Amino acid sequence: MALYARHKPALNNFKSVRRWERAYEYGSTAHVGLIGAWCFLAFIVTDDRTVQLFALAVALAYAVGISGRNFGGERLVNAQLVALSFPMITGLLASGSIDNALLAVFLAPFFISLKRISARLRAILLDAVISARDLRIVNGRFDTALNNMPHGLAMFDSGGRSMVANSQWGSFFAVPEATRHGVFVPEIFGAAAAAGLFRSEARQTASDLAARVTGGETGKM
Repeated sequence: MALYARHKPALNNFKSVRRWERAYEYGSTAHVGLIGAWCFLAFIVTDDRTVQLFALAVALAYAVGISGRNFGGERLVNAQLVALSFPMITGLLASGSIDNALLAVFLAPFFISLKRISARLRAILLDAVISARDLRIVNGRFDTALNNMPHGLAMFDSGGRSMVANSQWGSFFAVPEATRHGVFVPEIFGAAAAAGLFRSEARQTASDLAARVTGGETGKM
């Protein structure tokens, strides 16, 4: 992780990123395999139930987080689940204890359920990524269309706060408040009047516009 953090700024192509991804896959799977091997030895080498339960608890606690830590990546999740579950279940069965054998039988569906949870998580994350990409595309097209309109356009919510404003609207008022998100109508007109862009009637116009926006009215002014 320290090496990756040091080299991350220079990663600018798929090949180099994939190399680091493989390093993570091998390293993390080996780490999980060591936890599984420790659990295996705890049931083979000793009969101390405290040692066995401690090793089993640590292994299961690590197993629960495999899906989330790896964002549901199928290959990596499968590799880590196998590296953890195989030695754990083998150690339980090889210990010669009926209790441990029953525990091994119950652990098998537990690991299968983790695999299914990972698949669902992967689908959710993929849908979120695709939706975010599509939203960026739509927003980009909307911004392009909005800023290429010949007239100034601004949209306000029911409370009179600015939600959307194109560049022509900003050019018309020529004050920073004009295109700032969440600014109230009187603030825009007030800033424009203070800058000497409008006559004193601007404040009354702002009040009228704010009243019409908050009241849901339509029409020209």
